[in-house]
Amino acid sequence: MIAKGGRYVALLCLAWWVLAGFSASEGSTVVLKGLQGKEVSVELAKNGTVEFSSINAQVILVNFWATWCTYCKKEVPELAELYREYKDRGLTVIGISLDPRGAKVVKPFIKKYQVDYPILLGNKKIVREWKIRGLPMSFLIDGKGKIRQVYIGPRNKSIFEQDILALLKSRTLEQKKDNEGF
Repeated sequence: MIAKGGRYVALLCLAWWVLAGFSASEGSTVVLKGLQGKEVSVELAKNGTVEFSSINAQVILVNFWATWCTYCKKEVPELAELYREYKDRGLTVIGISLDPRGAKVVKPFIKKYQVDYPILLGNKKIVREWKIRGLPMSFLIDGKGKIRQVYIGPRNKSIFEQDILALLKSRTLEQKKDNEGF
């Protein structure tokens, strides 16, 4: 699926942000700048500092969620497991919370569910840009910044894992072909 318009711009911004390296402290605002002057501002919710400079993201899973969402409470811990299992193979998971009460409710949730991937605080603009239609909603993005899969509603770990592994495998095959060309 090829994304169009603002969502594509936001996707490119997010992919650049992850791939190029990023560091911010808790509570700081992250401005994702993109093509055509569009910007999406989100606030970092996770405790401490997040360093992206060493991440080689081949696959990015962006998950929109909220602490009040029953399905999200099941899905987020599974995403944390996937992140721990596949981060060394090139997976990056980024959670974007759409909780209206922000970090006040998100921080305890992160701690309770042992979420160790970056969590951002979303806003109305990012909801419009990404055309969020319900929670949870996730986007699986390849290393080139192309949306490969959109998940509206909850999915179990095995569905995400199957799609992530397929993208990681195809990326590995592409890299082997590139290396053979030299």
